[in-house]
Amino acid sequence: MNADVTPAFLSLSELVKFLEYGLIGLIAIIVIIPAFLIFTLIFRQKVKAETVHLFKVFLTFVGGLVVLLFGFTYFADNTVVTKVSAEIDVTQTRIEDLTKTIEAMEVSGAEAGTRQRLEAARAALNTKLNELKRITGDGADFVLLKDERPYKGMPTGDRIVEIAKSRLGTKWVYGKRAQLTNPDYEGPWDNSEFMGWVVYQATGEVIGCEPPDAGLADCYTGFWGNEPGEAGLEKTVDWGVAYAGAILVRLPNPGVERAGKVGVSLGDGRFVESNGEIEKVMISDAQPNDFWDFAIQLY
Repeated sequence: MNADVTPAFLSLSELVKFLEYGLIGLIAIIVIIPAFLIFTLIFRQKVKAETVHLFKVFLTFVGGLVVLLFGFTYFADNTVVTKVSAEIDVTQTRIEDLTKTIEAMEVSGAEAGTRQRLEAARAALNTKLNELKRITGDGADFVLLKDERPYKGMPTGDRIVEIAKSRLGTKWVYGKRAQLTNPDYEGPWDNSEFMGWVVYQATGEVIGCEPPDAGLADCYTGFWGNEPGEAGLEKTVDWGVAYAGAILVRLPNPGVERAGKVGVSLGDGRFVESNGEIEKVMISDAQPNDFWDFAIQLY
């Protein structure tokens, strides 16, 4: 499911946790006050009747508040959350059934319009599942863009091309960090951040960025020298230039003032990149093969 901005209000699970901390605090107060009074009795020998009366009133009030907080916490944590958990199971089952139906229709070559309607229904269920998990405090598991948008069913290379081309014309800004987990992000970005976003949206992998955490990652063309790890295979430049969806990599070399560059091959020599000279995402003309260092095929 799409990673979205957390709303300003508390979820039920967060509210329950807040109340639990409040309950602990009140219990601590109830323990501290009698300890203070005992200390007073021991060292001052007497306590005014008004003080004792006020303490009894306060203790009664706090005790009632503790009971109410405990009751609400128990209700919220064991009744509402339990019902939501059951709804999560039902929703997940519906998503799995829809997925099987869509895959069967793809094999049989069923009408595209019908498949698209089912995919839209599945996307809506994924959104609902995200909200339900937020209520129970389970968090929102990331569902790849390929499972929610029209790129479903495409080979990885084609999906990378389509996602990259969907941001043509967006603004280039040097050093601007991209929101990797935001599928609706439209820049600005520099060359490496644009590629980091495209790859993450297409595969769910953080590649060409450090640390390998989508929320903290800072992308840099030089990091591609350590990739793709288990996410793909390193290929020759000739292969990458001819394969749509391959990642073409030119590593930076500060010693000879050589800037790095990463782009998505279109299979005809041209490639999609966030271009610093034109200052936008664009389709660039073919470069001589020796311009690039290597290519990567992502799974």
